[in-house]
Amino acid sequence: KKSPHIYSLPQLISCVLLKIYIRNMSYRDLEDFLLSSGDIKRVLGLRGVPNYSTFCRACNRIKRL
Repeated sequence: KKSPHIYSLPQLISCVLLKIYIRNMSYRDLEDFLLSSGDIKRVLGLRGVPNYSTFCRACNRIKRL
């Protein structure tokens, strides 16, 4: 079963870079941070917040490039 690809790779990369820039928080903390930050979600063009596992998979995809 394929995922619906709700979030683009550039959006996910931006979130992971934010994670590193702020304080190298965990993926779960990043998810919680984005849930509480409407302004950042708007800037990144996110309608919702990806699950922490989505960030982890995106990071693994980046490492393979």
